[in-house]
Amino acid sequence: METHPLKRYLLANRISQTEMARRAGTTPAKICDVLAGRVRRFSPEVAARLSRATDGALTLEQLLLLDVPRSKRNGRRRRRAA
Repeated sequence: METHPLKRYLLANRISQTEMARRAGTTPAKICDVLAGRVRRFSPEVAARLSRATDGALTLEQLLLLDVPRSKRNGRRRRRAA
């Protein structure tokens, strides 16, 4: 599984999940749940706040995992019934 863009950003910038949560006005638990894979992705509202907290370094699409090719998101691509 690919590393979440926020996790890469936090590591590269030496920012803790708690500090990012404070900057974005959310809870550390929300960030931890997504990065640990317990929750699939952030809500659009939290993603927007995180994007602002990174000064746009991470886009909404990246935070919502919308720029990941379908085959990487859901495993194999499903075929449509004929």
